[in-house]
Amino acid sequence: MRTSENKIKLSHMLYIVVFICLLIAIRWSWYNHFTLSNPPVVEQGVLDLRGVDLESLSSFPLDGEWEFYPQQWVNAANVDSVLKGQMLQVPGNWSTAFNPSEQKKAYGYGTYHMRILLDQPLSEPLSFWFQSIYTSSEVEINGTVLARFGVLSDEKEEHVYVTKAFLISYTPTDQKHLDLFVRTSNYESPLKGGIIRSVEFGIQHEVDTIYWNSIGLQLVVGVMLLLHGLYLLIIYLMDVRKTELIIFFLMMVAAAVSIGVEHNGLLFRFLHVDFAWMLRLKVLSYIGFCLFLLLMGRELLGNRRKGKAFYSYILSVLIFTLFIIVGPEEAVLYIIGKGYYMILYYVPVCWTVYYFWKMVSLRAEGALFLLFSVLAVLNNMLWGAVYYAGSSQFMFYPVDLIAALAAFSAYWFRRYFHQSHQNVLLNAQLAESNKLKDRFLANTSHELRTPLHGIMNIAQSVLTRKKHVLDEESQRDMELLIMVSRRMSLMLNDLLDVVRLQDKRIVMNIKVLQVRSLAEGVLDMLRFLTGGTKVELRMSIDEKLPRVYADEERLVQILINLVHNALKYTEQGSVELAAEQVGGDVWIHVTDTGVGMDEALKKRVFMRYEQGAYGQGGIGLGLSICKELVELHGSELLLQSQPGQGSKFSFKLPVAKGGLQSSIPDVHTEKDSDPLSPFSTWITAEKSAMVAATYNTKEVEALSKLDTDADIIHVLAVDDDSVNLKVLQNILSDGAYRIDTTTSAREALDMLHHEQFDLVIADVMMPGMSGYELTRLIRERFTMYELPIILLTARSEQEDVYAGFLAGANDYVTKPVDAIELKYRASSLTSMKQAVNDRLRMEAAYLQAQIHPHFLFNTLNSIMSLSDFDTVKMKDLSDAFTTYLRISFDFLNAGKLVSLSQELELVENYVYIQQQRFEERLQVEWEVDANLQLLIPPLTIQPLVENAVRHGILSRAKGGTLRIHIETHAEAVHFIIADTGIGMDEAQVSKLLQPKSLKDQGIGLLNTDRRLTQLYGQGLKIQSIPGVGTTVSFIIPD
Repeated sequence: MRTSENKIKLSHMLYIVVFICLLIAIRWSWYNHFTLSNPPVVEQGVLDLRGVDLESLSSFPLDGEWEFYPQQWVNAANVDSVLKGQMLQVPGNWSTAFNPSEQKKAYGYGTYHMRILLDQPLSEPLSFWFQSIYTSSEVEINGTVLARFGVLSDEKEEHVYVTKAFLISYTPTDQKHLDLFVRTSNYESPLKGGIIRSVEFGIQHEVDTIYWNSIGLQLVVGVMLLLHGLYLLIIYLMDVRKTELIIFFLMMVAAAVSIGVEHNGLLFRFLHVDFAWMLRLKVLSYIGFCLFLLLMGRELLGNRRKGKAFYSYILSVLIFTLFIIVGPEEAVLYIIGKGYYMILYYVPVCWTVYYFWKMVSLRAEGALFLLFSVLAVLNNMLWGAVYYAGSSQFMFYPVDLIAALAAFSAYWFRRYFHQSHQNVLLNAQLAESNKLKDRFLANTSHELRTPLHGIMNIAQSVLTRKKHVLDEESQRDMELLIMVSRRMSLMLNDLLDVVRLQDKRIVMNIKVLQVRSLAEGVLDMLRFLTGGTKVELRMSIDEKLPRVYADEERLVQILINLVHNALKYTEQGSVELAAEQVGGDVWIHVTDTGVGMDEALKKRVFMRYEQGAYGQGGIGLGLSICKELVELHGSELLLQSQPGQGSKFSFKLPVAKGGLQSSIPDVHTEKDSDPLSPFSTWITAEKSAMVAATYNTKEVEALSKLDTDADIIHVLAVDDDSVNLKVLQNILSDGAYRIDTTTSAREALDMLHHEQFDLVIADVMMPGMSGYELTRLIRERFTMYELPIILLTARSEQEDVYAGFLAGANDYVTKPVDAIELKYRASSLTSMKQAVNDRLRMEAAYLQAQIHPHFLFNTLNSIMSLSDFDTVKMKDLSDAFTTYLRISFDFLNAGKLVSLSQELELVENYVYIQQQRFEERLQVEWEVDANLQLLIPPLTIQPLVENAVRHGILSRAKGGTLRIHIETHAEAVHFIIADTGIGMDEAQVSKLLQPKSLKDQGIGLLNTDRRLTQLYGQGLKIQSIPGVGTTVSFIIPD
């Protein structure tokens, strides 16, 4: 294996070496083709072409020593009178020609002069191609000004720059020498000035050919780059949201811009910007191209890890880009002139080479083409550096960029064809898997039908033979067992129908049918599903509707599936089955006012195994089967739907020849006497049934005896399926449970506001409001101990279980429900709730029984003191104390509720004892209706009174007044315990009912508040003002 890998790597190395050599060879050939070997050179300001046949030579650069006159404007008229110039290398920077002590930058002006010597006049015009002069220029030959760009000036204020490549022509007559003057000024570029790139010279048609060919190649390559980028952008916008596509588009745009701003500056022929922005755009395009190239490499490699090096590079690029855009102009031009940015140019390219080489070593599909592309880019950059340094190459070189683009395209095509091939293989595998799946479904359905029909037949036989022995409840259980078994049989039939439809093995038995009679039977069969719901099931079919041609069994199957589907997704409103004649067809419509469908769901609703957004159960075959059965009738199942406005399914059937139904006699054979016979026992609310599992009778009996002495457990069952509710009622049908049912989560919330329940059993997937949302709303009022919740669902994935527990459920049971499991879980949770309730009651009674020693001692001391001088008063106080102790201890065994009179008797004795002890410090005002009859939780008022007396009134030296007010108002009894004690601030009040510091504040008020909240949905309300007093109130429904 290692040898094979080495061979592969060696072959890759060989390909790379060959590719690099090919790039170098082509570039060298190109250079040699457009470069004159041993061209004439300008020496001491003179180009001597005497003895040279210029017309037979190709163009060449005017490189060499030009005569330069710094800070002087020189022309043919004054060349002999000005100060002598100095020799300056062209191309090059003129800053060395200025006095360093006076001129530290390249700002200034001057004149270049060169003389061309000819030995004979020329018959053809000459051309000069100036590539770059910083930053304004004027060209003169033999006293004639041929070109002027910008405004020359010896002062910065009057100077106007224009920097561009330009071509001029000159036709000599009988001159044997040409004096070329190039006057230029620069006040923009701080580091470079003058003629910074070579000047191409030669016969006009030679120079013009190179010039226009170069421009043409730049346009071609730029357009190619933009077209490739635009192509990938279009693919990206066509919902193929792959990051590498948008990155490649940006990279192509940056590459095209870099071509437009360099060489002949084609972009600036259309985009007019100042000199600084010309250089800024050039730098930004280079850095942007390299950045996107690096990002492209990372994306294709799949490298999501962003280390310090990557973040450092990105940060450097961002900082430098921001500096280039908004930095001071002179500083920006200085940095650009120094070329410091080139490190941000070369590093990402080399980095990308590493990425693509890694892809090659990992044998990624088409990775070698990516490596070729980045090597071509790197080759172009390296040769470009030579060009920028002043190379005499004038013709734009397109091969490297075309090679890079071709390599990138080859990669995309290679990946596309590879993925297409993989798709073909996967499609073949999926087709084979689909056949195996269908075969498995068919075989499984056949295998399951035998035992299932055995169950149905045995159950039916037992019900028939033992009907006189079974009680009414047992008979209903046996009927439910048969019903659920038939539901499973229908599901198996759906699976078989799918296989038959796919294999085209369903044979249609077309005959004349009466639509109205079939529709009535279908609605009668499904009407029970609307029981307990707010959905009206109605039919709108004229009695005179003509008969149609259709397969009776399949038409009934279509109508049942459509109507049942409408009922599943309609929480309130109506479901209508209608038919009308339109021309020679009868259109059948099933319309509902349910949840409706959006465009995405409408596109896939007829696909197999596709379910609605509200998860109503089933296996997602109903509508798919309907569509194919309708198509077998030569029609099409149409759908109109809007979210929140319901849905409408429509299809048409041809009218039977012979006219209206009234003109056709009703003829029915024995076989046709019941057209709904194949479906007469079909009864379902969703395809995924909640089935009570088979269980041992002795186990159930034992379970039912677990809580025979306990109170009746009040259960609220919530499920949008009436059949599921019926199953739950049967499971929890023994005397220990009283079960109320509802098909709506919102109705369940209303029931919880008006009644007390010990347990809630709710389905998860319900229309309008899910079981999760219902649980969250219940938890806003009841804790997990005060009202347990069991969620039921057909899904058992971990995320579903987690969602249920996060919503606040106590337990989670998956369908099909096992009866034993559900009863044990229900018993466990309700036992826990009863234990919590008992604990709260016993806690209150225990608190009352724990009479403070100080209270006992002080009361007994008062009784003994009265024995010396007032025996009557002593006897009254002793009787009150005895009654107080008796009632306090009686409450230890009290039930959930006691009479209001019993509670008030305890309060009266407590208050009497305290009044005898503290006399005028404690005043009591009673405002209680003497005829009020009411049951309240024990020890509800007394802890509030004791708290008001001990901590409120007696905390003041002068004491205060206690007011006990009880009245009936708006079908509720209002209780108010007010005192004029020391009062409390808001911080103290807010902590009273928080179970965080029980050790310090006691639990009397908290216990009372929790019991009231649990029983009546609202607890204590406390208002207090420091120095004024405290008022505690609560409400109990009458």
